Amino acid sequence: MTLPVATPSAIRSTAVFAWERYRARATILLVAGPFIIIAFLFVLPMIELLLLSLTGEGGGVSFQGYSELLRPVYAKLFFYTFELAFIVTSLCVVVGYPIAYLIANFRSGIARWLLLALFLALWLRRSCSHLRMDIILQRRGVVNELFLSLGVIQSPLSLVYNAFGSISEWSTCCCHSQFSLWCRRLGLSIQT
Repeated sequence: MTLPVATPSAIRSTAVFAWERYRARATILLVAGPFIIIAFLFVLPMIELLLLSLTGEGGGVSFQGYSELLRPVYAKLFFYTFELAFIVTSLCVVVGYPIAYLIANFRSGIARWLLLALFLALWLRRSCSHLRMDIILQRRGVVNELFLSLGVIQSPLSLVYNAFGSISEWSTCCCHSQFSLWCRRLGLSIQT
């Protein structure tokens, strides 16, 4: 009885196949952990909340909780939310696209300095996010104090916790964070 002789190519293909199987198992095990955590901490509670919202007083299915959303106060709130989102998006597009276009079309030396200024503003925005605009725009904040001292206004303006505060906060956030995506969407490449 003679045993079959393994050729080098057969050994190589068997080793490659074993490695691919090992890599596939390792990938599944690495990805399974986060998916299980997400399922238990997010998906299952959301399903439970949805089922609870559809349960009526008698234990049957009821849309009574969702009928409350048709009240005028909620309609006004939804409209205000979408109006605010539209204004912030429009401001970001109006400010962001021209800046992205200019930086992409300048010479590489100027473009580098402009990008540095842009990223410094982004990093400054991110580092100051905990302070928010509340400190600057509050009744005794820098803006109101400056306007009062210059005599532009007689009493402090309400600049936070309203539409102006929300628009200014989200506009600065979105304009800086979406800049690189706008450059790519315009198909612009910066020459280095």
